Order: sequence, then structure tokens, then C-alpha cells
Amino acid sequence: MYEANYNLPFHNLVGCYFLESDIHKRLFAEHSLCHGVSGMVTGYPGNEVFFRSDYQPKDVWKPQDKIKKRIIWAPHHSIEEGFALSSFLNICDDMLCLADKYHDSVQFAFKPHQLLKFKLQQIWGAQRTEEYYSEWNRRDNTQVEESSYVDLFLTSDAMIHDSGSFTTDYLFTHNPVLFTVRNEEVRSRYSPFGEKMFDAHYHAHCAEDIERFINETVLNGNDPMAEDRLSVYQKYLQPIDGMMPSERIIYEIEKLINS
Repeated sequence: MYEANYNLPFHNLVGCYFLESDIHKRLFAEHSLCHGVSGMVTGYPGNEVFFRSDYQPKDVWKPQDKIKKRIIWAPHHSIEEGFALSSFLNICDDMLCLADKYHDSVQFAFKPHQLLKFKLQQIWGAQRTEEYYSEWNRRDNTQVEESSYVDLFLTSDAMIHDSGSFTTDYLFTHNPVLFTVRNEEVRSRYSPFGEKMFDAHYHAHCAEDIERFINETVLNGNDPMAEDRLSVYQKYLQPIDGMMPSERIIYEIEKLINS
């Protein structure tokens, strides 16, 4: 992993390698032949939308007859034997049961990884897969979301997931977030940066843990990890010196040219 991200000829020859955080810069220094000499921390431009105070997200949720908490469930696609990091097959029926049980107080958006349907078709077959997805569209408090995640995130109250990039992305919302842990190998698959993001999540090992999160944290507002999420955000995710990542990249390039 480190060789591919930090020590290809490209990484060692570029004049500027813009990096997401101080952790990434340290890894670049440790794992590159150039010892990270060209590394500059700017933040990640792909998440700038979360910093924009003028951005007005669209409400992509099904209309309800009253206000309900909005929870995203975003399962990963890694369900196949030998590389099964996703909890989907263990909790897929439980999640539908929870949607029914909390019908009057919660609405759920099923936000599967794009590859999950293909993987399920190999295991379940096409018919059962389509029937399962249809179940999430059939209920009036559930829906399937397969488009962009930004508006969905910004109009939600919480998320349950086991996805890689969402481990970082959802922390920009400051909302409670739960990671469904399939086994103890999951954390070890993350980089040192990813471990910091993973540790800022609540963790569930079974359906009872998920229901506890829904009840205690989402519905009753008991959120003891709020400070942990804020600390991680301030240390690793928020704009550096108030500059957008893309602005900082331009600033560093101009500074290099002028020098």
C-alpha cells in the first residue's frame, strides 16, 4: 500500500506532492526514496463542498407525515469469501426489521456501494437481489439512494456503515456515525490516518449494538463521542489556516514559482 501511494517514480520526481494531512506527509517521508522532500499538506480538495457555507443541499429524502430522524445505511461491497470485511450479509435482514420497528420515528436511506448489487447477484442470484433492493423502496420510511452522497449526507442525522472512504467523509457532517465491525481485522486494513477516523466512530458487532445506537444516540441524543469527532475534525480535516485545499494548492504553486 505504501509503495503504491508514496514510492513510485512519479512520487519521487514531482516537485510538489500535495497531501491530505500531517499523517500523510509523515508516511511520504518514511516510505519514499526522496524522504518526502516535496510533500506539502493542503487538505483534500474533493471534500471542499462540506466547508462551503453558501452550499444549499437538496432534500433527497422521501416526504413523511411528520418529522423523523434520518439515518443512512451505507454497506460496503466486500462480502465475498476470503475478503469479507462488510457486515452486510450478517445484518441485511436486521436492518429491514429495524426500519419496520422504528417506522414512526426514523426514516432510512439504503446507500449501498455501487458494486454491492453485482456481488449479491453472484451470491443470491438476480431475483433475490432485486427483491431485496425493492424492499428498501417499498416502505414509506425507506428508500434506495445510488446517486451522489453529498446532499444525502448534509440532510441526514446519522449514518451506519462499513465503507472505506465514508469513514472519513461522513465526519465532515459532525453527525453521529456507527461502523458495523464484521471482525477484528477491519481496523488493521486502515492506514494510520484511517485508524484515527475509524476510532472516532461508534462500533457495532451485532444487531443489538445497532439498535442501541439508534435508540440512545440518534433518538435520545446521548452522544458521548461528539467531542472525539470534533477533535479529529479539528486536527485532521478542517481547512488549514482557513484556506480551502484547492486555494492552498494554488498558493503553494505560486509561492514555488515566485521563489
